[in-house]
Amino acid sequence: ALLEDPPVQTTSSKSWFQRMSDSFVEFLVGLVMVIFSIPILWFNESRSAKLESLIALGRSKVRTVDAKHAQDEDYNRLVHIQGAEMKAAAKVKDSQFDVAFEKGCVKLRSTVEVFQLVQHEKKEEREKLG
Repeated sequence: ALLEDPPVQTTSSKSWFQRMSDSFVEFLVGLVMVIFSIPILWFNESRSAKLESLIALGRSKVRTVDAKHAQDEDYNRLVHIQGAEMKAAAKVKDSQFDVAFEKGCVKLRSTVEVFQLVQHEKKEEREKLG
């Protein structure tokens, strides 16, 4: 216990040129990020504008119709049915999971995800001399 190592204190410093080179590298990384962000923002805004114009077109073309009477002039048109609950024309079923709904369901979609656990084990043996 008397022969313990004395505490070690390490001091490091950077020169002015090292700090300037670090700052320059950080500036270049930031500039590259800005340059790559502009096309991503452009793509996202153009996609948003297309979707907004499509919704506006749909709103201008939609017809509100009564659910009780179908009219020939409404075939192949975008319609908004008012005054009735939506019902499926046939039984909705998923044969993969053996599930079927007679009523209360219009569309059924199943998403299957498979996860696998991968275990890694590392053993190391060392001989300690002395």
